[in-house]
Amino acid sequence: RQLLDDPLLNLKLLPTILVTVALSTVFNGAVFCAVGLFQLGNILHYFPRYVIMGMISGFGVFLVATAFEISTGDAPSLKSVVNLSFERILQLFCVVAIEVLLRVISNYVRDGEL
Repeated sequence: RQLLDDPLLNLKLLPTILVTVALSTVFNGAVFCAVGLFQLGNILHYFPRYVIMGMISGFGVFLVATAFEISTGDAPSLKSVVNLSFERILQLFCVVAIEVLLRVISNYVRDGEL
């Protein structure tokens, strides 16, 4: 955490972080294309459903905790949630509202009602 407090170091790390994120995105896209191209989606049937659901839930918890830490600057805990400012609560509410709106729109589009 002390390394990230230095603004000059942050500027030096930014290109490395962006390239790493870009390469991992391209790699994930290539893997998914290969899975679709070679019709390997049936491999998932060999894994128990609850294992896959657990992994996806774990990723979700990690993403929510990381997003909370990035948006508030504090590690997620009951104390940091109680001490949130009105501005941070409003920001988090806007994010949740947009997510709910996108889910509703997605359901209407999928059901062919829009």
